[in-house]
Amino acid sequence: MSHAAPKEYADNVDKLQQFYINGMFTDVIGYNHNKIALQMFQEEYLNTDFQRADIVRGAYNNAESMAFQFLEVANQKAEVQH
Repeated sequence: MSHAAPKEYADNVDKLQQFYINGMFTDVIGYNHNKIALQMFQEEYLNTDFQRADIVRGAYNNAESMAFQFLEVANQKAEVQH
């Protein structure tokens, strides 16, 4: 059984949709500034080759304490070595 893609997908198939996820030490203000900077970059440098599908979307990850981040990275390194 086949299904047709929603019209939105068909209309935007050749357009660029950016999605931003912040790094470990980026606060909410920096997250919002980075999304705006990505939007401006696309409008300035990519818009002639890649039409924009929508505004830059994203997901904000809450900052964790430095100690928790250190333990998480150490655990990941230990898993790789086993």
